[in-house]
Amino acid sequence: MDSAKSLGVKGELIGPTEYSPNAELVTFRQVVEEQPTGICLSAARPEIFQEEIDAAVAQGIPVICVDADVPGSKRVMYIGTDNIKAGRESLKQMAALLQNHGSVAVITIPGQRNLDDRVAGVADALTNFPDIKLTKILDDKGDVKTAFDQVSELIQKKDKIDGIICLEATGGSGAAEALQHLSMPDKLQIVAFDWRSGDAGLDSSYHGLKFLDDLHRNAVHRFKDWRTAMVALMPTFVDTGTVLVDKSNLKLYREASQKP
Repeated sequence: MDSAKSLGVKGELIGPTEYSPNAELVTFRQVVEEQPTGICLSAARPEIFQEEIDAAVAQGIPVICVDADVPGSKRVMYIGTDNIKAGRESLKQMAALLQNHGSVAVITIPGQRNLDDRVAGVADALTNFPDIKLTKILDDKGDVKTAFDQVSELIQKKDKIDGIICLEATGGSGAAEALQHLSMPDKLQIVAFDWRSGDAGLDSSYHGLKFLDDLHRNAVHRFKDWRTAMVALMPTFVDTGTVLVDKSNLKLYREASQKP
């Protein structure tokens, strides 16, 4: 919405208020029927969106994927985190916290492409840390309460877990709340993504709308129209990067961040 305001264009943010891939798909279809100038999409499940994206593009509606990609589709570009790289980094940080030895659980939402890529990054990084074992993969369905319950159960059952890697925004909060509730804040090490639920897509959404406006105005004058251009008029992937935040730089990060 900030991007739309700065460009002087009409923008609308719509979709389900919770993790619901099918409801998101219904919304996407409804939007396509309205023939907008362009669509920014964060696809909950790529396999159900591929044909729909291709159909939208065939109608002349450019689709830019933000934060979660549909790589097999005809989307114009993807803007977001290099999630495999970010997954590797999360395992690397956990290994440092555990001094390269221990058992780790992962909280994610299986089937969501960006999160599956993060899991793949974690698994790939395990080859560099043979004494770190991935013993559980939990599905919190994008819900803080579910993450809270799952972590609480792990602790109460005395499962051998030394650390938890939370690959989606709500898992970290749920895991931390569980440890606080059980008066065991130092029981497990936690590595989590996103300092506030929903922040992951801020940069990608902002730039995604700007790129859509560029396409509409044909800002790159190499071809007459993006629909008939023989080469991509824009990069097909923009990595918004990652940053590690811990006790050493938390205060600085908060001070440097734009307040909500």
